[in-house]
Amino acid sequence: MKLSSKLLKNVDGLNSFDQASSWSISQDCDAGIGEDKDLYFMIVDLDRGSDNACPPRFMPVGTVVTLEAAFNNAAGSDPIVVAATQPFAEDKSIWKVALTSSMLPANGIVKFALTIDAKTYRWSALAAIGVDNNGSCC
Repeated sequence: MKLSSKLLKNVDGLNSFDQASSWSISQDCDAGIGEDKDLYFMIVDLDRGSDNACPPRFMPVGTVVTLEAAFNNAAGSDPIVVAATQPFAEDKSIWKVALTSSMLPANGIVKFALTIDAKTYRWSALAAIGVDNNGSCC
């Protein structure tokens, strides 16, 4: 199994979204104020299906399923690690990360860790987040 993420935007409901090449957020690093924003993504399995341009959704099944997203911190300290939630009970492949205004992620990579029972799967999305910065730390 080779997991990856498809980034989503304009999420209005189950199967009502657009794919995004990256997420975009705004922040003012000098003031230490980020943007409250929900970032959505879909887990896909690159090893399944015959077309890697359109890999099938991966819906984790287990007794305990958790997912974390880690962002580089624009302030240069420890990474920002956020627990993801599943916003649609009907589709376990779609997840949401809720950023708050106190979180100041940096441009670039986002690292994901999906744990199904005792097994953890890790992958990264390169150039996944673009930050429109009104300050000096990014």
